[in-house]
Amino acid sequence: MSGQRTFALALRLFLQVLRDRREMALIFIVPVVIMQLVSWVVRDSVSETMKVAVVAEGASDFYRPQLEDALVEVGGADAGQGAFEIVSPPTAAADPLGGDEVQAIFTFPKEFLPDRSAGKPGRIVVDVDGGDPGQVMLIAQGLQRSLVRVLSEIPITTPPGCPLSCTESINILPPDVEIRRAVGHDLELIDFYLPAIVPYLAFFFGFMMTALSFLRERTGGTLERLLASPLTRFDLVLGYFGGFLAFSMVQAAVIVGFALYVLDVPTAGGMFPVVLLLVLTILTAEGFGIFFSTFAHSEFQVMQMLPIFVFPQLFLCGIVWKIKNLPEFLKPLAMSLPMTYSAQAARDVMVRGDLVAGYTQMGYLSLFLLLSIVLSVAAMRRRIL
Repeated sequence: MSGQRTFALALRLFLQVLRDRREMALIFIVPVVIMQLVSWVVRDSVSETMKVAVVAEGASDFYRPQLEDALVEVGGADAGQGAFEIVSPPTAAADPLGGDEVQAIFTFPKEFLPDRSAGKPGRIVVDVDGGDPGQVMLIAQGLQRSLVRVLSEIPITTPPGCPLSCTESINILPPDVEIRRAVGHDLELIDFYLPAIVPYLAFFFGFMMTALSFLRERTGGTLERLLASPLTRFDLVLGYFGGFLAFSMVQAAVIVGFALYVLDVPTAGGMFPVVLLLVLTILTAEGFGIFFSTFAHSEFQVMQMLPIFVFPQLFLCGIVWKIKNLPEFLKPLAMSLPMTYSAQAARDVMVRGDLVAGYTQMGYLSLFLLLSIVLSVAAMRRRIL
């Protein structure tokens, strides 16, 4: 073992990286940018504001104003648990639960006040969308905290024959809460996140495999010889798409199979829309993989491009943090990334079974696929560096 030769080799590699401005930028600038981005997402994201409506039937309307005030106060006092905005109840099916108009409806049946006056707990009905188990949990927690305040502060009629001591126990007696979900009756919190992670993993591996493979084609001289042939750049891009797609689909099948049959991820909309979504996602990843690979001179630079383009989408595209809760200046960036539409399509299809919304999101994703093809063709030069 020669220490001098080992040092000379290490020094050569160090100077080689030091002279490459692109690699230096990827080493020192990109990590700082990513950390700042994550800091903005985590620290500056706003708490979720849920629009709720309170409906009271008959004499139970006595409780409605107090509960509305308590919901607003409880949400404002604990921003980490989400805030509530009181809205008017939907008058028709045009304002479905789960949309932007209303996320929950609290209903006091007409027998609620008589039951409370008779010493019974009473029953409150909560209608929610159910597609987001985390949101359902926040709504239920906010309602419980608000009810404790309302029912402990509002005096009730003492039932005939009830001793004075029973009044206090009636005031704090919690009511029965019946939660009715429009969709996702058996969903857990993980069932909301896994459907969006499935296409993200397909995008991640599709991008990485395509970028590395295309780089080898360039550095090995194969692409240069192909460009010297009568083939057009568009033909080459489509050929690489087809070649990489087969292996990417096998990898996607492994991801989907494990998610569906081992992790038991829901598939409310059926298998065909899921497969179609993964095909579009993988093709889009391949297009951007070819495009970014044209700017790389080594496998190290390709790997450094993952935190530039792929990793930020995990935080910005609604997979972990909801887009509506992001800081305002990050929302345009989130809406300009392909995984925003792929993740939303996965939830629409797999969780909610809403094929119309899912296919709409896939249509937007198809525009990114076309954009990636155009960029790849434009970036593929006749002269390979």
